Amino acid sequence: MPPVTVLRAPRLIDGTGAAPVENAVVVIENGVVVGAGSARDLNIPTGAVVQPFDYPDCTLLPGLIDCHTHLVFSASDHALEDAINDPDETLLLRGLGNAQAELRCGVTTLRDCGGRGFLTVALRDAINRRLVTGPRILAAAMPITTTGGHLNFCGLEADGVLEVVKATRRLCKGGVDFIKVMATGGGMTPGTNSRAPQFTVEELAAIVAEARRLGGRHVAAHCHATQGIRNAVEAGIRTIEHCSWLHPTDGLEFDPRTVERMVEKGTYVSLTMGSERAAIKPADQLADWQRRAVDGYGPHFDLLRKTIRGGVRFIASSDAGVSRTFFDEYPLTLEVMVSLLDISPMEALRATTGRAAEALGISDRVGALVPGRRGDVAVVEGDPLADIRAMRRVRAVFRDGRAVVEGGMLG
Repeated sequence: MPPVTVLRAPRLIDGTGAAPVENAVVVIENGVVVGAGSARDLNIPTGAVVQPFDYPDCTLLPGLIDCHTHLVFSASDHALEDAINDPDETLLLRGLGNAQAELRCGVTTLRDCGGRGFLTVALRDAINRRLVTGPRILAAAMPITTTGGHLNFCGLEADGVLEVVKATRRLCKGGVDFIKVMATGGGMTPGTNSRAPQFTVEELAAIVAEARRLGGRHVAAHCHATQGIRNAVEAGIRTIEHCSWLHPTDGLEFDPRTVERMVEKGTYVSLTMGSERAAIKPADQLADWQRRAVDGYGPHFDLLRKTIRGGVRFIASSDAGVSRTFFDEYPLTLEVMVSLLDISPMEALRATTGRAAEALGISDRVGALVPGRRGDVAVVEGDPLADIRAMRRVRAVFRDGRAVVEGGMLG
């Protein structure tokens, strides 16, 4: 008989948005959920092949999904220099360590949104072959950017429709799971302009069409400038990363019509609450530049709340890897969403489970503890619906029904 894992806890939050279940049991057979719900409603298997795990005072959740990371970045104060100067061997080992740090936080699936070459594809494949332990990785490899554009040091610059189509084909040939494009400049790359678009609607639409043709891959777009957001939405980009609403010259520029278009087209906003974690950290843990940034976050949070209230579907992301955005602090992303964006704990949890899986096109495999999905489970102490800070207290993590983290240690 195939191995069977039985998990018990006082409550279950299944990732679908349904009300929590008390006296909960999750049954995983051969890596797949075959039952999840109240113990009184399930036939719970017994026998020699059954591995029981009891977690008093805990909550069972689907394995979490971080929709935006940069695994080979160092998260140090000199993350840019590390990304440019460190050899591939160092980047690959760093990527593994960072992936395992997220796994210990309950993240069993993550989307890597850009690094040098095809290193994250190699890391993904090593984890899938169980050469090393880690979360599932959806890898974009190199982001497509303009000549001299944001993250150009990752290795893939393209200008014009023909070049971006060729770049998309190159990435698909290399085995990426999705395409990442830099629709605007970004703060990590000197000489780029975060307040201006890098690609036209025509160029972005060409990427979307080619990615769809070559395996139905989706496209994620880094967007700080409002015009870049407009371009990406009109081009059919699935996920808008950051969505910072930057005015072309100064301050912010909210566009209600673009929010309406997001709703009409089914676009997702990826809330990269990474640097924003500084707003809930003690001041003595922050660098000077972080303290200055926190002072200006009010209008930024206001516009994100307006975006959410406009009906846009949102997902949880960290942007881990950029300076001072650490992989082992993923739960703080959810705390920012709840405490500063007025998102309910249940909706924050959906944004990192069921809705995240839906946005990434993997809801047939992960994101919910329902029959037929993979047996990925995060076990946290306490009740995150009563206090989202419970997500910091990860007791255990299961991937495919196998315990990979117990008491903070990799299994």
